[in-house]
Amino acid sequence: MEVGGYRGTDIVRESLRSVVWRGLRRSDGRPVVIKTPAPHLAPAQVRARFRNEWLIAQLVDAPELVEVLELIDEPTALALVFADDDPELRALDEHALAQPPDTAACVRVALAVLDALTHLHAKSVVHKDIKPSNVLVNPDYGRAVLIDFGISAVLPRELRWTTGARIEGTLGYMPPEQTGRIDRAVDYRSDYYSLGATLYWLLTGERLFPELREASELIHAQLTRVPPLAHERAPERRLPPVLSRVVAKLLRKSADERYQGSHGLRQDLRRILDALEGPGEVPEFAIASRDPSERLRPPQRLYGRDTQRARLLELHRQARPSAPSLARVRGPSGSGKSALLDDLRSALTQEGASSVFSVRKFDQYSQADPRTGLGRILEGMLVAVRDHPEVPERALAGAMAEAMGANASLLRPLVPSLGPMLDALAPRPEATSAPPSVGPAEQRDRFWDTVEGFVEVLRRAPVAQVLVLDDVQWADATSLRLVELLVRPSPADAPER
Repeated sequence: MEVGGYRGTDIVRESLRSVVWRGLRRSDGRPVVIKTPAPHLAPAQVRARFRNEWLIAQLVDAPELVEVLELIDEPTALALVFADDDPELRALDEHALAQPPDTAACVRVALAVLDALTHLHAKSVVHKDIKPSNVLVNPDYGRAVLIDFGISAVLPRELRWTTGARIEGTLGYMPPEQTGRIDRAVDYRSDYYSLGATLYWLLTGERLFPELREASELIHAQLTRVPPLAHERAPERRLPPVLSRVVAKLLRKSADERYQGSHGLRQDLRRILDALEGPGEVPEFAIASRDPSERLRPPQRLYGRDTQRARLLELHRQARPSAPSLARVRGPSGSGKSALLDDLRSALTQEGASSVFSVRKFDQYSQADPRTGLGRILEGMLVAVRDHPEVPERALAGAMAEAMGANASLLRPLVPSLGPMLDALAPRPEATSAPPSVGPAEQRDRFWDTVEGFVEVLRRAPVAQVLVLDDVQWADATSLRLVELLVRPSPADAPER
């Protein structure tokens, strides 16, 4: 393979997006690694990712990060060229399967990846795709290098609301906020979750939820399920329980409950490694004692939380299509409202409740286009229900097509996930045709009739739904009208959940 001034000699790895070669620079024979688009992809299809990786590499230079030498970007050729100064480096997933590491080696790898992340985060870069195949290690696990900045992002550009229509990253290793299913921004703590998932795999030999294969099941599990502690998942490894607790903290659903900085995490991992390399057992100790969250952040306690949580749980149990429940959680900023809702989610998970959450946060600038706010609420509700493993997507799409008919075209621009669901059905007029033209008043009535049909289908899905509206004081009139529709009882004969 020839590209630019380089020659690829051996294929190292192939994926759906790229082919990685070992090769040489023709001018001086320097060993290099060359990444080119997969054969079935045109350069234009991956050019943005290649350019992004090149730009991120220009921001950060560290021994724990792969060195990018050149971007070859031509109309008919696209490649990234990396330094290959250590030919013994191999992807962690391949090397660990061939030569499983001991516990100390696992911690050393985690520390090296943490060092790489520290350099990235210092430049306001979030990697967004930490996983075993993106970590290179040498034979004795004495060195680790982080690769692949294709979807990395510079903050605060990433601090924005995202829909579930497009997922970037790797299911099984991405944090809940990166799935686009909750109204939480991706930030540097998202990388800590992925580091925790990678370390969990390295310590136990299994992914967080190894029995799951479908994307919807994985997403739902990452939002609602808590994996067993690492030392309980792999008792034969005799892992120190304190190491399991460090990993579990990295894997918290809420970013606020993970490590808040690299210093405290590094301190804990270093203390464990020192004990593993010493003569005795690894002692128990209070983790995160040097973490900023433990020293600086006040406890997220809300007076009377137990009573309020119990009331929310009771409302959840009582809710049914014919009688939805509505609760208002009041309090100034920082009083623990979000913590209360996180507690509710955790409590429902522990009870084994088959529930889905969708969140919409309003702000004072969200009133410019009222239908955008409404669309985000509907999109969040639809995606949450669609991705639940107990909800067959095709049956849900069929119910949507039947309920809305040709009027479904009114919601397609507002609800990005609706169109692909309907298009996947066998061609039928009610799923694809447009409604006839009418006057403004009739058009408004038709729009809200369509919204009501959409909501009614979701109400009858075999899963309880919790919609959280944050900062309602900034809600637009259209969104408030939707709330009125949501709390309006369905017909009395609606089946109970």
